[in-house]
Amino acid sequence: MISLNPTIASYWHAFNRHDTEALLSCFDPEAVLLYQNQIWVGCADIQRWQHQHQQQLQLVGAAEQAGQTLVQAKAGQQVWCYMFALQDGKISRLIVEPGVAA
Repeated sequence: MISLNPTIASYWHAFNRHDTEALLSCFDPEAVLLYQNQIWVGCADIQRWQHQHQQQLQLVGAAEQAGQTLVQAKAGQQVWCYMFALQDGKISRLIVEPGVAA
């Protein structure tokens, strides 16, 4: 079983349930999300991003790196890397990039 910070674990559960309200509660109101060369700032933007990404994610790995949490997840055959930065128990920055299978 993969051990995650409670905020990040809540994010995954909300993402896979498509629970927008629970997902947004994990973010700082001024959080920044970087995805495919686009920047999404604040909860309204992140909500629009979330509505465009309704797939199920399977966690495949997690590690702490330079004060951030790197999580790998699969959607079908595609592996994605999620780099979370937390501040005061909320996600302040999330970078989502295509990854490579381990």
